[in-house]
Amino acid sequence: MTDDLPPESRGRRRGERRRPGLRSALLSLVRSRRRGDRRREAGATYVDWHGPWSLVAALGIVLLSVVDAFLTGLLVSRGGRELNPLMAWLLDAGFEVFFAAKFLLTAGCVVLLLIHRRFPVAGRLTAYHLVAAVLLGYVALIHYELGLLRQAGVPLPVPPG
Repeated sequence: MTDDLPPESRGRRRGERRRPGLRSALLSLVRSRRRGDRRREAGATYVDWHGPWSLVAALGIVLLSVVDAFLTGLLVSRGGRELNPLMAWLLDAGFEVFFAAKFLLTAGCVVLLLIHRRFPVAGRLTAYHLVAAVLLGYVALIHYELGLLRQAGVPLPVPPG
């Protein structure tokens, strides 16, 4: 019986009541509310709050990317070569260009992966799983590069203890 009434009569407003703006954007940084799905069947959704693990993973990936850039520069200066054609081309343009491009590409991709972290990539695998895989991949890559530097006889700092 109430379905026959217009939305205003059922206690609902017509149209969107929220207005996007600078105030809303700034408040969302401090008071983010959406931490999960509204409904169980919602599937892939965007959230406001990503949690501390996302921040740690994102910073870890970017930091390890910076370390990788410097180790790559060191290896190339000792006679090594960059296997990634795009990065090799950027290295030929200069280390500063290579570093800036690597940093911006890595940071941009991490942001996109975290924004879409709940979205499926393949089956039950989500973008969030890719973030963890990239982090582990960078750890393995740094370990490999340090091994190459040891083989080349480059003295590496040893932590005290």
